[in-house]
Amino acid sequence: MNDFAARLQAALPERYTLEREIGRGGMSTVYLARERHPNRHVAIKVLDPAVTVKLGRERFLREVDFISNLTHPHIVPIFAAGDADGLLYFVMPYVEGQTLSGRISRDGGLPVATALRVGAQIAGALEYAHRRNIIHRDIKADNILLHDDFALVTDFGVARAIEAAESDTITQTGLTLGTPAYMSPEQSSGSVEIDGRADIYSLGCMLHEMLVGSPPFGRGPTEAVLRRQITEAPRQLREVKPGIPEAVDAAVQRALAKPREERFATAGEFAERLEILRSEFTSGSRIAIAATRERRVGVLLLAVGVLAIAAVAFVAWPRSGAVQLSLTTIAQSYAESLAVLPVENATGLGEIDGLADAVTYDAINSLLDVPELKVSSYISVRRLGSQRPGPREIVDSLGVRLILASQLRESGGAVRLDAQLLDGTTDQVLSRGSWAIDGVITEKVEHGLARRLVELVNEGVGLEDRPERAAALHGPGYESYRLGTHWLGRRTSEGVLRALEYFKQAIRLDSTYAPAFEGLSSAYMLGLGYRYQTGVDGYEAAGRALAAANRAITLDPTYPNGYAARGFVVSRAYGPTEDAARDFGRALRLAPNASQAVSWSATVLWQQGKPDEAFAAIQRGISLAPFSPATHMAAASAAFALGQFDLAAQEARRATELEPALVESRAWEGLGLLLGGRANECLSIAFGPHGGIRAACLHAVGRTREAAAIADSIARAVTDAPDGDYVYTSVPQANALATYYAWIGDHEGALRWIEFAFEQSPRGVDPRVLDSTLFNELRQDPVAARRLEQVTRAIWPRVERHADSVE
Repeated sequence: MNDFAARLQAALPERYTLEREIGRGGMSTVYLARERHPNRHVAIKVLDPAVTVKLGRERFLREVDFISNLTHPHIVPIFAAGDADGLLYFVMPYVEGQTLSGRISRDGGLPVATALRVGAQIAGALEYAHRRNIIHRDIKADNILLHDDFALVTDFGVARAIEAAESDTITQTGLTLGTPAYMSPEQSSGSVEIDGRADIYSLGCMLHEMLVGSPPFGRGPTEAVLRRQITEAPRQLREVKPGIPEAVDAAVQRALAKPREERFATAGEFAERLEILRSEFTSGSRIAIAATRERRVGVLLLAVGVLAIAAVAFVAWPRSGAVQLSLTTIAQSYAESLAVLPVENATGLGEIDGLADAVTYDAINSLLDVPELKVSSYISVRRLGSQRPGPREIVDSLGVRLILASQLRESGGAVRLDAQLLDGTTDQVLSRGSWAIDGVITEKVEHGLARRLVELVNEGVGLEDRPERAAALHGPGYESYRLGTHWLGRRTSEGVLRALEYFKQAIRLDSTYAPAFEGLSSAYMLGLGYRYQTGVDGYEAAGRALAAANRAITLDPTYPNGYAARGFVVSRAYGPTEDAARDFGRALRLAPNASQAVSWSATVLWQQGKPDEAFAAIQRGISLAPFSPATHMAAASAAFALGQFDLAAQEARRATELEPALVESRAWEGLGLLLGGRANECLSIAFGPHGGIRAACLHAVGRTREAAAIADSIARAVTDAPDGDYVYTSVPQANALATYYAWIGDHEGALRWIEFAFEQSPRGVDPRVLDSTLFNELRQDPVAARRLEQVTRAIWPRVERHADSVE
């Protein structure tokens, strides 16, 4: 041990023992250390003494405290930070694996699909940080850790501290953040106006390196590289590797645009683009649809015994009410299938973007009411539409035959909407139309154009025109409502919180607007389901959700989503099953092709002892919305309940791929791997607040002491901070602890944490987890069964007591 390391060891808290140096950079050194309690390896990063002097102790610790609250599956968390004899350090988990730089050096690059997946993961982490006003400013391959192609971004702590400490003195002494091979033109030129688009540029450099083996402007002398960053255009990737798809090349070139306003506007937009490109490249969506059909046959024909056992389990856990109304899903047969592509704005006018999106949204919602027509969901066509794939790709990806393609263009000083309905399998045009936009663009104009598209579809497929419902969606709160539905579709913490604000804004603009109340109801319940902090107690949130759904139905008794929202609340909060069945029945009669209502209705079928029909409903939801993380989450939980654990892990992983910021999907994947006998694979997952599942996986592979230490640490954290962190409630931690104790056979421990979870929220533990084989022994214990029954019977009355107002 050298003098520097000996000085550090002598000053560190006693619980840390340095083992060896594992990394060194321009501003820091990283050591592998053993932490005494909990017993684990950690990485300790120590800043160079010169950097320490310039930053200042108080500023550093304050900023690292702020960064330590970042909770994202692709950001390395900070466990602790401090001052050791004047040396500033912070403690992180030790991640087994290698840096992205090391992987590229070893292999000369990454396969296209892997590069796109890793890039999307990093972009998702950047979006999460940027939304919290944190710019990394040193995104490079050395700052990305890889574990089985799972990316983790490091050094946000250094970035935030140095950014906060920047001054003329620091800049003059050379303490600036960034690495020449990855620095944006604005960083290279010394601009003080740096925003998230600088990180996007750096990620573009890194994608270039992942795909062809080197960053776009090499690694030569610093001044030469910085000059090229400012003045030279990067080479096309296809010039270096002709096999790289043109669309991938175009996305990287856009990220590398010299003017930052020409890059992706946000890291989230970049992540979404990379996810779509990866899905296309690997034909993942086509495989998923085909595999879903195959699994449907396999599960129902090969797992009859499992279905019978599952049906008994579900019936053994009655929700309420002696009379069970049967909910029958609409048959999966259609006269036609259709994808309404996002209306393209070819005018070059930014103010037309809102019109294009509104017309798309209206047309899809109107066509959902046609039972003979399978219509792809809004979220799925949005994911595909940004790169305008060819007809064959659309047909294969979305499982449709017909495509409605539309474009807004300028003609003779006016704006026109051109549209055509074509057979995607033959490229034959079935019908077309063109309409001029006169005067100012209003909601009436938006609705009128959407109506023209609906008429064009009806004409092309020979269906009778239906009474329109799109007008009910319009009003002063319409735009806020539409933005709310967009954010809610992501299912992330940020998405749910933004959706809540948009729906509340819509209500403030129009207190008689039924869709806004329906959206508010769904957002509160989804926040509970994904265990996010929404600013109110769990039972109060469920009560508000119920009140908002009731208000939506009162305001518009013909609005299908209002009934779906109320059925969602009732079925998820242990309310009367017959009431939920009635609501979903009404919702599906009014809008039989609404993917959300179809997927949500599966819960009632579970509760009625019909797991096969429930699984069929979930599969139908996937066919309507193959690019929605929500439908794949539903499939994961359903497969888990049926004992199809490999399928559960697969569907959960698909949800994570579609929305990298999701953490709940990682919990389902871990549960599937654990019960599927693949606990060793479970250990590579970053569980976030679901760390108890990792403890169960460690126990399963024989690392029992480490597992117990993790469980004890989580239990102490929950006891000390019962309200959870600023993103999640304490429910996911309690949930995961219940899993751990059930796995090791400690029934009392499992039951204690189940009760804790339900005390916090009506969505304490998912019934499909409680009904699974994981809790078989606990359910067979008469005392435990009585306690569980007491807990679940008290949930619905408690929700109803909070249902007096939406706010």
